[in-house]
Amino acid sequence: MPRTRILTLVLALALAAVAPACSKKAERLVGNEVLKRGPGGLGDTVREIRPLDRDTFLGTGTADRGSTLLAGVSGAYEARVLIKPGTWVLPDTNDVTVVVDSIRLELPFDGKMSIPDVDLLLHTAASAWDTLSVAWPGPGLGASLATANAVDANGDLWLELGGSSFGLVKSWAIDPSSLNGFVVRRSAGSGVAAFRAGAGRFRIVYHTATSTRSIADTPFSADLFIHTPLVSLPTGADTTLILGGLYAPVVAFRAPVDSFTPGFSLDEARVVFRVRSDSPTFPDSITVTIEARRIQSSWSEGAVDTAGLNISTVTLDRVVGYQVRDVSDTLLVVPLPASLVRDWSSGVLANDGVVLRINESFRAPEIWLYSRESTRPPEFRISTTSPPPGRF
Repeated sequence: MPRTRILTLVLALALAAVAPACSKKAERLVGNEVLKRGPGGLGDTVREIRPLDRDTFLGTGTADRGSTLLAGVSGAYEARVLIKPGTWVLPDTNDVTVVVDSIRLELPFDGKMSIPDVDLLLHTAASAWDTLSVAWPGPGLGASLATANAVDANGDLWLELGGSSFGLVKSWAIDPSSLNGFVVRRSAGSGVAAFRAGAGRFRIVYHTATSTRSIADTPFSADLFIHTPLVSLPTGADTTLILGGLYAPVVAFRAPVDSFTPGFSLDEARVVFRVRSDSPTFPDSITVTIEARRIQSSWSEGAVDTAGLNISTVTLDRVVGYQVRDVSDTLLVVPLPASLVRDWSSGVLANDGVVLRINESFRAPEIWLYSRESTRPPEFRISTTSPPPGRF
């Protein structure tokens, strides 16, 4: 037999003899580890379902300074747009050949809601108002200047003051203190129109002896909308939690968190709400984003609005693309960050609960959730794994 074949055979026999020994040694090591770690292995996993110890819905005030302006009426709900112009931009008032063809307020629709068949009326504000403190019903109504139907608009809503108003506009420009701003409100019809905040303007269209057509645009220095308050204020003992819709209420809740064993692993923490079987359903194309934010001050279920809750501006988590389609057994599942629950458990942060809010809630109907006082209360579901036992 050639020498190379003999060496190959000897090496193969040697490896065969060593492999079982290595395998048995590995098995013994694994067995010892199981014994050292105990019957709990890596620790015991515990899944719990706990009731909330506090929940309610809360109003968010009657002024909205967001990216959308609402004006109109829907049932008991009414919204009005408040506007303050910036420094007026006028044609050359020393040019005697200036002819003003049109003066109008232009409000671009935002496309987030269908345009309703509603008449809107432009007034001067009869009293001063402050953007930071204004609330419903806002300033009194002064002179009526223009009206237009929203559904008849082509691209933007035009509220035409007419070229003959140029003398009035010049007086406002000369003495800004003589003007308290403007109010846009519904005068007839039903429905709520939505406009882009920060995009409106007063436009003067004019011509002179040497020009065919020119424009002078005056942007707003401030714009917002105000609306009627919640029709039914929360009592703290309500069986229904109202979230979103035109009034934009939020839901506040507190989930009890105990102290956990040092070194525990938090596998899951979420709150599960059940949607009422008679809750309004969403149109097919409409979804909303629900945000969870931490409450940073103590509160009671007797609160009626968010004032005093000191709600964080940081979003803890989001439920994106949510909609209520089939309410037979619809759930709203809100995840809570593991880091937050750990901080609650250790006492690093006070557990004052969480608020749920909907971005642009006016785009969708209200969501009606069963509260902890109902027959189908929400649940705080938590799963933890304890640390492994010590080794010998």
